[in-house]
Amino acid sequence: MQRWLTRNGPYRQLYAVSGCKVYCCRRVFPAENVSDIISIDLGIKNLAWVHIDRNLHIKDWHLSELGKMKPYKPFHLFQLVEEFVDHLPSTDAIVLELQYHRPSKLGVGMNLRCLEAMLYGYLGRVYPVLSISSRTVQGLFHLPTGREKKRESTRLVQDMLNGDKVTGKSWQETDRKLFVSEYLSAMFRESTKKDDLADCLLLALAFFHLTKKVT
Repeated sequence: MQRWLTRNGPYRQLYAVSGCKVYCCRRVFPAENVSDIISIDLGIKNLAWVHIDRNLHIKDWHLSELGKMKPYKPFHLFQLVEEFVDHLPSTDAIVLELQYHRPSKLGVGMNLRCLEAMLYGYLGRVYPVLSISSRTVQGLFHLPTGREKKRESTRLVQDMLNGDKVTGKSWQETDRKLFVSEYLSAMFRESTKKDDLADCLLLALAFFHLTKKVT
């Protein structure tokens, strides 16, 4: 049985695993044939991204400064996105965190959604691009809400880097571990934005779990 990334209108629900949802755009292709991805966590000042393959080898892991997004100027934002994309390595697919409408943080939320749309438009010319809800990741790894989520996601990733198995809700591959260089492990330990780096990695792991081969 093959699972497909497909397009039907602007979005189509792809998976429903314990309420988890993944959305995608662009062309049809078998999701389990994706061997490596770049997963991107969007922020106002930084974009955290990880390049990782299905065997959980972390090829690169980075925190890229986006620059100032205020005041909002579409062309300026596009230039920041263009510069960011130009430095990304080649991959099979791009995974983004799905951005939500945030009434309490209207300015921040709108900027992030504009940023997400620009990344879709720019990267979608070359790669399949899809979004995974943060609630999906939260559910898979039993993460709490609010400020505790940042602390717990950072702790979880640090444990994985220390050799703990990659596990989550309904996961059967409990013997899987990350493969990461000492250089990238040290980068994570020394970073002041561990939560952003952790989020992009957990997003990638969620994708590989949701698109694992079904026999």
